[in-house]
Amino acid sequence: MDPITRRVFTNFQPISNANSVGTKSPASYQRFSFEQARKQDSVTDTPGAGSYLKQPEQLAETWKVAGSKLAQLTHRLSALPKTTVSETIRTRLTQIDSLYQNLGAAIDETSASATPGQLLKLQKDMYQLSEHLELISRVLDQLTNGVKSILQMQL
Repeated sequence: MDPITRRVFTNFQPISNANSVGTKSPASYQRFSFEQARKQDSVTDTPGAGSYLKQPEQLAETWKVAGSKLAQLTHRLSALPKTTVSETIRTRLTQIDSLYQNLGAAIDETSASATPGQLLKLQKDMYQLSEHLELISRVLDQLTNGVKSILQMQL
């Protein structure tokens, strides 16, 4: 259950009323207390903002996966004929490679006691790198399919 929904439902408890027989009117519920909610948040296992940040070890694993994808894209691009489009993609892939190398150096410099701001920046950069690789992958797929369809038409 969603932590916010759980907090709302657990703080509205019916007041026992001896006069009511099975029916509960809106007046029979306690008012929501923000103090109770804060105390409950400190006691329960509701995830805080820090739990969404990836640790340097997790970022290093994601970085390794991105490296293998980058190598795979470079290999696929080298198999294509040299055209202006493929050279543009090759230039963009070189820029992404430098971003990859810089991110790897930043991950190596980051310790386990990094601030949440530093971890968030690394996570943002890793997301950016992954998105760039995904975009280049789609462009290469389209380029490869275009070359295949041209070669099939000539046969």
